[in-house]
Formats: sequence, C-alpha cells, structure tokens
Amino acid sequence: MEEELEIEYSNNEEDDKKKPSRGMKWFKFLIYFALWAGAILNIIYALQAINGTMYKAQGIDPAKVYRKFPGLRDADNFYGIACLIFAVWQIITRYALAKYRKCGPIFLYIAYVLGILISVIYMVSITTIVSNIDTSTCIAQIFINSIMLLINWIYFHRRKHLFNK
Repeated sequence: MEEELEIEYSNNEEDDKKKPSRGMKWFKFLIYFALWAGAILNIIYALQAINGTMYKAQGIDPAKVYRKFPGLRDADNFYGIACLIFAVWQIITRYALAKYRKCGPIFLYIAYVLGILISVIYMVSITTIVSNIDTSTCIAQIFINSIMLLINWIYFHRRKHLFNK
C-alpha cells in the first residue's frame, strides 16, 4: 500500500512547482468576483460622492449641505476621485493576480492599504468639517481592509512560489 502511494507522487521538482500544493479557491474568488465587485462598488461610491447623491439617498438636498459646509464638497470630490483610482487599481491587481505575476500579491496588499488610507483621509477631512457626522462606514471600511490585508498576506505568503512570472 505504501509503495503505491509513493509511486503517485512525483520526485520532479519542476512538476511540483507547477502544481498548486494548496487550495486556490480564495484566489479564484478574488480574481473572479471580489476584485470586480470591489471595483464596481468603488465606481458607484465615486459617482455618489462627486454628484452628492449619497445625501439624496438620505433625503437631504446636497446643495443645502454644501452651502452649510462648503469644504464638504472638496472632501467628497477627493473621495470620489480616490475611489475611481482605487477601482482602476483593483482591476489592474485582478489581471496581475490572474496572470500569476510576481507583483500580483504586492498589488493586492497595496490595494488594501489604499482602501485604508482613502477611508482615513476622508474620515478625518469630513469630521474636521462637520463635527457630528456619522463615520461608521469609514470605520467599517478601515476594519474590513485591515482584516483582508492580514488574511491575504498569510494566504499569498504561503503561495508565493506560484507567482513568479
């Protein structure tokens, strides 16, 4: 019985490097769904921030908000442009990962750090302008991006031998 098992395994190091030794379901989830969905959501967030429609969704006239807090328009425009850049970065990251590029995992780490930075900068800027504004969405984004950064660092660190193109 042991001899049969030994025959099934290859002693060729080249073959072992080509075959994933660990599961790749998370990787497939990232490249086929998560990064695309994240990019689409960031485009939606960008359009809402730039057009002020995030206030309309809460039943508030954006023009009144911007008259009362003029600096808020600049903060929202920054956030919108940052979300568009972030969406493009997520798509670039998706293709780098899908092609098993060496830079792919690094691009993914950068994406999560960018998400954290965008949320922190936006949260600080809007709380400076409006002291009693709800920042729970920003805090949630910071938390989620931090957890995803940690999870993906562990995941891709264990599979770094696969990303060598």
